Amino acid sequence: MRHLKLIPMIILALLLSAIPVGNDNVKKADAASLKIEGLQTSSEYVNTNTSVNFSKMSAKTIVNRVGETFTMEQVRTGIPASVMMAQFILESGYGKSKLAKKAKNYFGMKTQLSGNTWKNSYWNGKSSYTIVTREVYKGKTVRMKAKFRKYSSFRQSVMDHSSYLAYSKNGKKLRYKGLVGCKSYKKAARIIGDGGYATGRSYERALISIIKKWNLTRFDV
Repeated sequence: MRHLKLIPMIILALLLSAIPVGNDNVKKADAASLKIEGLQTSSEYVNTNTSVNFSKMSAKTIVNRVGETFTMEQVRTGIPASVMMAQFILESGYGKSKLAKKAKNYFGMKTQLSGNTWKNSYWNGKSSYTIVTREVYKGKTVRMKAKFRKYSSFRQSVMDHSSYLAYSKNGKKLRYKGLVGCKSYKKAARIIGDGGYATGRSYERALISIIKKWNLTRFDV
């Protein structure tokens, strides 16, 4: 009888050994464990990665380095990691833009956005950095001075950006309605483009192109 009791355990062990344990499975298991643990408290989480220096890293190294951070943000907010990563790459040039270096602002987040009325903003409301930027105005590209948010860490910039996408409003309606919980990166990119995140007309296509180039959906959960 003792041997018969062992049979179900043996079968279970054989079934588990047959399950592939590739990167996707490990990533999703890690994300699930993060969700169960509730991540960290905001103060602990937001103040880490304060001195990330992307200047001497290759694009491939950077993508792999920041992937986990964006996966964790998807767990926290429900916004696809792949789309947020594509924005990071596009807006900051892989973290190497002047704004990224001087202000730790990796998403082109200006000081005035949607009336600054969304909840869970991680910007202190005061620190800023002014640069000359290119904007599309009445169908033409013009140069103008603009004030951007200044952050104390890479992760603070990431969290403020994702909170903006999740909670900012256009009037009484969510500016990016349908983005939270979206499972299609193409649809998510369209929502961000339609919400007016950037003034350029090709923003959606640029995001999709970056996602495909680096297979960023591998970081989605």
